[in-house]
Amino acid sequence: MLYKLKIIKALTNRHFLFLWLWLFTALIFEFPKISSLPPLSIHQGAQVDRASIALNYAKVNMNFFEPRVMETATKDGITPCEFPIINYCVAIIYSFFGPNPYWYRLLMWCLMGIGLWAIFDILCLWLANWLSALLVTFTWYFGAILAFYTPNFLPDTASLAFMLLALRHWYFHINHFTKFKILWFTLFITLACLIKITSLVFVIAMACVEVMLYLKNQKKSKITLALLFAMAMVMAWIWYCKWLENKVGGSYFLLNLVAPDSWLQLNLNEALHLNYYQDSTLIQRNIGYIKHLKNLVRL
Repeated sequence: MLYKLKIIKALTNRHFLFLWLWLFTALIFEFPKISSLPPLSIHQGAQVDRASIALNYAKVNMNFFEPRVMETATKDGITPCEFPIINYCVAIIYSFFGPNPYWYRLLMWCLMGIGLWAIFDILCLWLANWLSALLVTFTWYFGAILAFYTPNFLPDTASLAFMLLALRHWYFHINHFTKFKILWFTLFITLACLIKITSLVFVIAMACVEVMLYLKNQKKSKITLALLFAMAMVMAWIWYCKWLENKVGGSYFLLNLVAPDSWLQLNLNEALHLNYYQDSTLIQRNIGYIKHLKNLVRL
């Protein structure tokens, strides 16, 4: 009887219920149905490039600092890009199970699930009611854009997931950080910013909050070094990308923001952007990658 009660208690645990709802969500959005499909739909070109990096790691060279796409405008297709830790992890999985989009999509789905759990855990403390926390968490997640990019090839959701984990550590331990917890916080926030530089917005926001708390309580922040380390690593990676760009003769990814000088130029850029994605060369490149991947899967 006691054993059965323990099982019931475990099954009704809020974290276990979150897991069941996350799995149910995957079925609702038909993630298993699309899990083995190659890059499709919007941002297909960008998806193909990221998938190509993982495939080239696995099939050509596992040198982490030389990510490659399936083009030859630069030396051997080597190109600077965002920190390719996700692509590299996928390549390692490919080395064991063979190249298949399923593994890439599964990894991204798992990372987003962990990030979503971090938000759920924060809301449980904030709302003091795990049912309300579940409702708010999944209402936020059910937005079409986030659901689409979850089992995807772009690094945005992975960066978001690591940032959510960093926020969880910050929220739970803001007043009693230990060295071990600071290390985890530093790892998560650094990975988030390296994978997608826009995550630095959160770093700036946290720094502002820490300054406000210091002015209010006259208590030194314990995460200052972690925030500075994350920013320093991002700057270091940008420097390396600039160096690699000069070495290989170019880049397939935009390494800096090019703002338009006027509204007229902005409208012109929009038109050129549309024409670029209608260009047959890009379409052929995507088709070539997909055919190559299908042949590898058959092998």
